[in-house]
Amino acid sequence: MQLPRLTHPERYVGLFVIDFGDRAAIGYTGEEVAGLLDSPQYRDAKAYRIARAGADGRLELVGVPSGALRQQTGLFFHARSLERAKADYQILHQAAQRHVLPCPAKIALWRLGQEAETAFVVALVYASEFDAQVSRWMLDHEISIGEQADGGPGRLKTLQHQAETLESDELSGSAGVVSRSPEQVLAAVDDPVQRIL
Repeated sequence: MQLPRLTHPERYVGLFVIDFGDRAAIGYTGEEVAGLLDSPQYRDAKAYRIARAGADGRLELVGVPSGALRQQTGLFFHARSLERAKADYQILHQAAQRHVLPCPAKIALWRLGQEAETAFVVALVYASEFDAQVSRWMLDHEISIGEQADGGPGRLKTLQHQAETLESDELSGSAGVVSRSPEQVLAAVDDPVQRIL
């Protein structure tokens, strides 16, 4: 796969490359990649997330299964009391304001059913493709909340089914790049560099 040279390759970390077979393009968001891979004419294309950029311009790419871009997962921090859960929600929300997340995410405060051991959950929900980066973000910023913690896509489905949302907010991610409409993405599909950063 031949990629174009980038003036500032480090600015593309977290974005995606698509290998169409006969050509490749760089600079897609996950949402844009998911949309392209859903279209019949590009369903055989291969997607890669840019994990690192070297000073010499080389890019470290990680292959991404198409389903991972649509699947959501999360980290869930349980508390017995509403007061503790609200405090944990504020800690996590403020941390995301101070230290940008590696991807867009949703933070929520949920109340679970009466049969649950812990009645409240602070949830951080995001695309499963970013699971390792979000975990690293939590560790790097020493975020320690909840009386118990768990995570994963299966747990997300279970908790969403049981939960009543008390509070929630959308959090932006590190790339800070807004996804284009499907029409804009298709119009620019032949451009080797999708956005200049």
